[in-house]
Amino acid sequence: MIDRRRLLASTAAGAAALALPGLPRRAEAQSFEFAGTRIELVVPFGEGGGTDVWARVMLPHLKRHMPGDPSLIVRNIPGGGAITGSNEFQRRARPDGLTLFALSSSVITNYVFRDRRVQYKPEEWIPVMVSPLGAVAYAAPSLGIRSPADIAKLRGQTLRYGSNGATSVDITLLLAIDLLGFELQPAFGMNRGPARLAFERGETNLDHQTTAAYIAQSKPLVDAGRAVPLFSFGYMQADESFTRDPTFPDIPSFTEAYRTVHGRDPSGPGYEAWKTLFHATVTASKAFMLPAGTPAPIVTAYRAAATAMVNDETFKREASKEIGVYPQAVGDVAVRQLRLALTMPDEARAYLTDWLRRKYNVTLPG
Repeated sequence: MIDRRRLLASTAAGAAALALPGLPRRAEAQSFEFAGTRIELVVPFGEGGGTDVWARVMLPHLKRHMPGDPSLIVRNIPGGGAITGSNEFQRRARPDGLTLFALSSSVITNYVFRDRRVQYKPEEWIPVMVSPLGAVAYAAPSLGIRSPADIAKLRGQTLRYGSNGATSVDITLLLAIDLLGFELQPAFGMNRGPARLAFERGETNLDHQTTAAYIAQSKPLVDAGRAVPLFSFGYMQADESFTRDPTFPDIPSFTEAYRTVHGRDPSGPGYEAWKTLFHATVTASKAFMLPAGTPAPIVTAYRAAATAMVNDETFKREASKEIGVYPQAVGDVAVRQLRLALTMPDEARAYLTDWLRRKYNVTLPG
């Protein structure tokens, strides 16, 4: 096992400089090994949801590139829409390299919307790797639709949707449906896994899942004719223009769906607010995080392993089948993407504050 006292004492100076660490030098990464260790990955959801699926896809590939061949296990801590597990990670994770955290969009939105139950500080955590991850909205064919081209037929119908809450990660879909002008009847209190099951049982007629969960669990519904894809959230390029999600090139993006319904490009404060939510729910949808204060040799070893993983052809080939073909960010790029996701411009927050109060009688904390 890791000698915590020796390690912390020898790297205290390096740890103090880790607030916004950059990509490590390869020589530094080689100075630490995980031989004989057991590493726990905290997933703040139950089994079967998008974050859990993503984590279990990633872990074997990460393990293959970690020096010392450690054992890695997943610990699911569901509750509070990711808040229970996130608070526990903040409170109990030691900066010794033995605990990783699977950050998700819900962790970010709970923090950005200043949920009073939040006791964690993700801006202090250290990103190992940030993973953009798309999402697909789909509906029941009982609504009279057969393809994404039929989306305008949803106008005037009541869409029933299982959601964790108005200020959860689901807000990106909630606002998208509102901008499309559709009538939505959400049933709050369901994480994405239970929401998908409610859709399968016919209790709801609209659902959305992140890429990993959609590929593994929702795409079979589409293939069986029990669900019809409507749109993906899309993908933002370096010039901030939107394109189709590269994992779902046959499914229109939200901006395309908007044009189909309204006959024009989306614009205005509502769309600008939606784009800020896009960063929190797609740009930095998933990430591996270390607790604040983790010493430099441990951070560099993790990042070197993540870099080797994302450049591994086996990873590219196998992971793409389950989590899509998105660029994985390590080091400085990961830090920038996380910072972007954790930042909400004042004008976007003002719009969302007013919209949530009018639409769902939800008041954001000041």
